[in-house]
Amino acid sequence: MSLIQKLRHYYNRNGISALHFDCPHYHECKAGLKRFVKATEALIGNYYEETQPRLLIISADPGCASRRKANRHMLAMRRNCEYRPSGNQETHWYWTLRLALEILKPFNPFKEDVTEDNFEKIVNYFAHTNSAKCCQNKARRAQADDILFEKCRKFIPGEIEILQPDVILTQGDKARRVIEDNYEENLDIIPGMRKMRETRIIYIASRKVLWIHTYH
Repeated sequence: MSLIQKLRHYYNRNGISALHFDCPHYHECKAGLKRFVKATEALIGNYYEETQPRLLIISADPGCASRRKANRHMLAMRRNCEYRPSGNQETHWYWTLRLALEILKPFNPFKEDVTEDNFEKIVNYFAHTNSAKCCQNKARRAQADDILFEKCRKFIPGEIEILQPDVILTQGDKARRVIEDNYEENLDIIPGMRKMRETRIIYIASRKVLWIHTYH
């Protein structure tokens, strides 16, 4: 079974699939918000499974999301984001791609020419998910209410274990909580780097994973 198939089964089993959404917390999280959009699935790069090291980026909530559920499932996310222009340098997505490039570039895992000029292609080599699956579509992409993160936090470890990353990059305090709350007893300090609070080792399903935390 492929990674995408495993993740699809996981989403369906937990009611957080974009196509077959049935989350028990839906009405509580929606709370009458008219622009609320149900779950967005992870973006899995075309070459993520064979890339070494595997990089998983965990952000906050989607910020904005399509109302068409067909646009929010994994294959659509991959298709829509593959060569999506990075846009203005002030955008979150632009700097997410730049961070991914800086982390992976020294290992040179690329099957194509990925340079400063066409760095958008880096999206093929990492996975990206959100620590809140649904979206409130607030004005100016403002962050969702705390309840979305609280209810979704229990779903993220299952995603991580299926994706089997070697490196996890969290963006912002909401994503940090995912790691701290679920892996508190499995965190370790890197020898010689005791002052580097933003870089730790996590043990996930008996695998050693490098955790790097950044601002949103």
